[in-house]
Amino acid sequence: MDTSRLLLLVYMVVTTSECSETAEPGCFQLDTKTRKLNEGEAFHFMHDKLNINVPDEEITWFNNNQTEITADENETVHCHGGSLFFLNLLPEDSGLYSTRHNTSSGKCTNYTIRVYVLKKFVFEPIISSDITKKVTCPRHVNRTCSTLRGELTWNKDNKTLHGQNEYILWVENAKKKDEGIYTCVCTWTHNGKKYNTSGHRNLTVNGVKVSYRKLQIISPTNEEQLADEESIIPLVTGGVCVLSLCVFAAVLIKCFAIDLALFFRPFLPKSSYKKDSRVYDAYVVYQTQSMDKVTEDSLSQFITNTLPSVLEEKCGYRLFIHGRDSIPGEDRLELVEDRMQQSRRLMVLLTPGSGPESTEETLTSTRDSLIGGFDWQVGLHHALLQREMSVILIQLGATGPQGYSHLPAGLQHLIQKSAPIRWPEGSRGAAASNSRFWKRVRYLMPARPARTHPPSAIL
Repeated sequence: MDTSRLLLLVYMVVTTSECSETAEPGCFQLDTKTRKLNEGEAFHFMHDKLNINVPDEEITWFNNNQTEITADENETVHCHGGSLFFLNLLPEDSGLYSTRHNTSSGKCTNYTIRVYVLKKFVFEPIISSDITKKVTCPRHVNRTCSTLRGELTWNKDNKTLHGQNEYILWVENAKKKDEGIYTCVCTWTHNGKKYNTSGHRNLTVNGVKVSYRKLQIISPTNEEQLADEESIIPLVTGGVCVLSLCVFAAVLIKCFAIDLALFFRPFLPKSSYKKDSRVYDAYVVYQTQSMDKVTEDSLSQFITNTLPSVLEEKCGYRLFIHGRDSIPGEDRLELVEDRMQQSRRLMVLLTPGSGPESTEETLTSTRDSLIGGFDWQVGLHHALLQREMSVILIQLGATGPQGYSHLPAGLQHLIQKSAPIRWPEGSRGAAASNSRFWKRVRYLMPARPARTHPPSAIL
């Protein structure tokens, strides 16, 4: 080997050795991340490959001017280890940011992120043909909330959606009214101050497309073509069944209307009942004179035993029966007027008429003694003129040949409006509170008895 070649070889070996000692090891470059952010908000970035507990001395951050970013908390853009914080973003913060991670083992990795700070919201469209729409919170908001333990909320068109705090928002059976801008907002704390990071999604509900089959007109193969007779039978059968069901339901309701009303009374709220301070549920008016012995005994049995045992003892109502509930020595006119005003119903007991009908004089005397005289006049005044009381008419025994013609005109008017309830004396089970007769009486009585008033209110 000549001298010139030997010198060249020595130079190359020395040069290569020097370069290997002074050159920086090559860094592995990862893909650049891109984030579109809102002006005035905050953002926290940490690469997926980085650990939040990476020591600060292994990480170096650079801004878009290749100036090193410090950990100074007074700076709107600062770093802590593998975390890069953007506080109160401005448009001039847009650019390319990078970090170099030099591990203790000698490995080197470069991470980069390109940030766009926009003055207007970024609406990411939701593309889905499903009826139930899935609105997903953008990934950078999810990651910020998860890493910094923030609080996530949702709003639609700037209106808060209460109770929605998950990263996925489901819109069931989405319709046109559900269209709009859905925003998930993460509120997190850094150095004692609260910051927001948000992402926006645009939900559009497309109309349902309806496809129609091409209309085909098929000509008959013969001169006459009969329609299929099984084709109309299901329609007729279905119509008849529906009509029958409606008629049956109407008849059922008509027959059992009173039973249904009595059954549901205890379950109705107290606010649905009319409140008053009256202490009696009914004032009982009955004929006191011009009766035969049989009628008088029947009336006495009904007033003293049957009526109180059912309505008062079994049903809890309070009745005022003249003679039984009168206070000795009290003025009769004053007593009737006072007890009538304290009663919620007027119960009239009708008995067969008696006495001659041939002359106007005898008929007038019968009317004067009928239905308790003054009791009836006061009750008729409250029921017909003042409309303060409802009337319950009960017929004891037969009406007789003269019917109701011998009764006062006001009472005849009430009978024409509502036929009296006939007392089935002697029939089996008539005295039972669940008999048809007593159900009709209870239906006309107040829904709630007046027994809630203290006894002192009666005196």
